[in-house]
Amino acid sequence: MLDGGTDPPRVLGGRYRIDALAGRGGMGDVYRAFDLRLERPVAVKVRAKGPEEDEARFFAEARTLAALSHPNLVAALDAGVHDDCVFLVMELVDGPTLAARLRHGPLSPGEAAAVGCDVAAALGYVHRRGVVQRDVKPANVLLEASGRARLADFGVAWLADRPRTGTTGVALGTPAYLAPEQVSGGPVGPPADVYALGLVLLEALTGVRAFPGAAQEAALARLVRDPEVPAGLAPAWRALLVAATARDPASRPEAEALRRQLSSLATSVATASAPRRVVIARPRARRTLRGRRRALLLGGAAAALVAALGASSAVGGTSVRRGGAPRGAPASAGRTVGAATVSPRGGARTPGAAAPLAGTGPGAPALPPGLERRGKPLPPGHGGPRPGGYGRGPRGRGAAARVPDS
Repeated sequence: MLDGGTDPPRVLGGRYRIDALAGRGGMGDVYRAFDLRLERPVAVKVRAKGPEEDEARFFAEARTLAALSHPNLVAALDAGVHDDCVFLVMELVDGPTLAARLRHGPLSPGEAAAVGCDVAAALGYVHRRGVVQRDVKPANVLLEASGRARLADFGVAWLADRPRTGTTGVALGTPAYLAPEQVSGGPVGPPADVYALGLVLLEALTGVRAFPGAAQEAALARLVRDPEVPAGLAPAWRALLVAATARDPASRPEAEALRRQLSSLATSVATASAPRRVVIARPRARRTLRGRRRALLLGGAAAALVAALGASSAVGGTSVRRGGAPRGAPASAGRTVGAATVSPRGGARTPGAAAPLAGTGPGAPALPPGLERRGKPLPPGHGGPRPGGYGRGPRGRGAAARVPDS
């Protein structure tokens, strides 16, 4: 709605159809519109022409703003004059403003750091190009569904090296977010935007304005006191907010330095809240002393048994044959090794007699304690080792015959 309570024309510049009011501000009203030429939705900010409005200067500054391109800015697309109003066409961003979001409660430290980082990135970009936004406030920060924040309302921003004309209220912006130098009428530059962003972040974390009250009261309060930063905030947040809202413009950090600090805060919060992967190391197998003793004992017993069986297999020129029971052996014959028969070399087969348990024959090596009860009957003559070394088994190797269970 223009001054005098009139609505803007239905179609601006013969191209932009006005559809619905999107928001109101001291610098003009923003409408959802439709570009009839390119057939796309846009946002159009409309304000009435003042008596001192310099049309040539307006378009010069509009061209500067249209040249700005940054992912955290709402791009300016076109500008024009229609009857008694001027308008600026901008990219349409579907999403609530930060002001609308804060009506539901404050942001978490991580959310505030992410939003502040995006806004500081946009400010650093425009400051390097000689532009001061001068009206940083929650209503001018748009939040996309993806979580990205974008700074809007550059339709009324002015170049830093050109004075702004108009009434005092129009020149200074929104009273609740003014920098002290804006209130006192001093030189206004990029530090004023940093101060305003500090107030926005403080409000985002606490849910309340740092300088509440009527416009004049809120504007003058910052000349006599600094905003109150809650003691419950993290030390890094407190240091950042105190520096950004310093009354002396020279004591405030630049927007790019502020962006780096906010990026660090956002990263640290995200890292702390991310689920940690716990790696459980498998304990290495450790052989106890008891286990080592048992292994040595079993190994020694096996070696002794192999030596006894191998040596006794060649005693007296006999050989061991594997197979079934010997021919003609009585059913009452004792246990034999592998159901084998022992016969003299070159002689007739004779049934084997039951052998004593291993380790019990004369001259046999003693077995370790506890193993003698598991011994098996051995063939005759297997009572001890053969002098001169081990005998040979049926395959020419010093292998012992296996003792099967009965």
